[in-house]
Amino acid sequence: MADIIAAAKARPETISYGTGGVGSPGHLCGILFDHIAGTRTVPVPYRGGGPQMLALVAGEHDFGFSPMGTVLTHVQAGTIRALGVATKTRARELPNVPSMIEAGLPNFEVLNWDGFVLPAGTPAPIRARLGEVSARGGRRLCRPQSCTKSGWSGLRRQQVTITLILGERLRARCQLQDARHR
Repeated sequence: MADIIAAAKARPETISYGTGGVGSPGHLCGILFDHIAGTRTVPVPYRGGGPQMLALVAGEHDFGFSPMGTVLTHVQAGTIRALGVATKTRARELPNVPSMIEAGLPNFEVLNWDGFVLPAGTPAPIRARLGEVSARGGRRLCRPQSCTKSGWSGLRRQQVTITLILGERLRARCQLQDARHR
């Protein structure tokens, strides 16, 4: 990691990182990387994580940010080298790979989450009904046996946690995330 940071500082806007597309989590990780490291790297957007990973293996860009499920096979095969994980602690799957914090980037933690949102002005009865259905489905999904039955047992191995956050709590979380990254 130190080598990439040093090269990016020595040659601003020449070191490139691949992303799964403009505005993708990998793109946002790159922006966070530049902010914390004090660098100016160049994002190279692809049409999804698969093409981005193939391009990294082919040497079309210098580094990238991708989910564990996308990179693990390539790291294990030796076609790419993992430099850090974007969690506070090391990943069980890659115990010899430091967290980005350990690698010298303080506060570099990326927690990916998705929100179920509706257009402003959606009538309250519709919001309430969709909230009920989402909560019921989410509670079913959060049970360990559901992961096994649905073929999602890999979620537990990849340290994925499913938490339901609805309504005002979701709004508050969005505001907190927004404030954190300003």
